[in-house]
Amino acid sequence: MNKSKNYLLKIRDYLSNFEKKEKKGKPPKLKIVNKKTVNIAMIGGIFFLLFIGLMGSFRAITLSNQVTSLQESIKNIDITSNQTKTEPEQYNYQLQYYLNDYVYAYFTLSQDTDKQQEQVKRLENFYNFVPDIKSQGQIRNPSELVSSQLLTVEDNIARYKIKYKEKINNENLKEYQIGFNIPFGRKDGKFFISGLPWFSALTSYQAGQFNEEEKLKLSATDQFSGSEHKKVEKFLTIFFTNYTSNQDNLNLIAPDITVVSNTKFKTIDYIYLKNEGDSLIAYVQATFEVGGSTHSENFTFTLSEKEQTYYVTKLEHTIPLNYANDKE
Repeated sequence: MNKSKNYLLKIRDYLSNFEKKEKKGKPPKLKIVNKKTVNIAMIGGIFFLLFIGLMGSFRAITLSNQVTSLQESIKNIDITSNQTKTEPEQYNYQLQYYLNDYVYAYFTLSQDTDKQQEQVKRLENFYNFVPDIKSQGQIRNPSELVSSQLLTVEDNIARYKIKYKEKINNENLKEYQIGFNIPFGRKDGKFFISGLPWFSALTSYQAGQFNEEEKLKLSATDQFSGSEHKKVEKFLTIFFTNYTSNQDNLNLIAPDITVVSNTKFKTIDYIYLKNEGDSLIAYVQATFEVGGSTHSENFTFTLSEKEQTYYVTKLEHTIPLNYANDKE
């Protein structure tokens, strides 16, 4: 029995040699970093931040240059556009100056024979080539230019409205008004007359066929009493008197309105009154004298009451078509 027990104990001891033994955990060791390592890490971080900053600055400069370039491009486009717009105006002024001289030379011919030769030569100098004229019996009477107006310039043709006087058979000067068409060209920034001009009828630019309802008729009567009309008329008489004579007095009742010189106030011929909020609207027609002639003018006054009289807050030199309507 004891032998068996001893035998089993030996077997258990032998097998215990093959059991897995758990290792006891050891506490973590504290690593000590030296000063050199810390400095290297800090310098690396600083360089990294500087690199990021430089990249950001470079990006900002690039974007700024792109914006500047875009602005310059837009500016150049604007300058080119402005030059394109202004060139025709400069061209027209230069052309008009040149053509006016030609018109004057064409319609000015002295009665003095010697002067006529000089004037004909001056006229011929305007052409690129003196026109080839086959007629041998042309007549030019003494003439003088009264007025000229440039109407249109299109397709190298300038159209003028001309008024001139011509002396025929030693009689008194007779006045004519015609259309005058001038072909021209341009070379090296200068102009020349490229052929014979021609006369034409003048076209009227007056519009016609108006609707009678569009006519302003000063015939409406308002609902204000006679005494109210007299009060307004008295004020307007003072206004118009100073409007044509005294700036200091006018400033007291109507600021920012300038006196009309060389004019005399004559009469007030029509008044229509209308209330508009706290203001009084007065539609007025008055007569004035300039020199020895008289003329009528229309006015729309916006008046405010001030110390038992009125004060002009707005003045317009017209009367609207719907002045008598209750609703504007």
